[in-house]
Amino acid sequence: MVRTLIPDDFAVIEQHVQFAGMHRLPDPHEHVLKFVTHQQSTKKQSADWNAEFRKWLVTERGYEKARKVNHEAHQSTHGQSLDPLADALFGPLDAEPGAGVDYQAVGEDAG
Repeated sequence: MVRTLIPDDFAVIEQHVQFAGMHRLPDPHEHVLKFVTHQQSTKKQSADWNAEFRKWLVTERGYEKARKVNHEAHQSTHGQSLDPLADALFGPLDAEPGAGVDYQAVGEDAG
């Protein structure tokens, strides 16, 4: 097959929509502009632009999962503690220095 630059009129077709639905991939309509722009900027050539777009959608699913994991990790570091034992021993990371920490020497009576 002959390799070509991406056609200027590349667009989502029913085959892309069905493939995405069958494999639980992102909506092709939301990614086609980014895909076409990227291919134009790199001057990539391909023998099958529909296959390239399907591969792009599969890759995007991985990126979306990674973004979700990073977002959830960010939420847990700004919400509940990731390490309750460390919080109990040293206080939460966002506490004022010395807050909640008893600096009494071991064996010294409180009094």
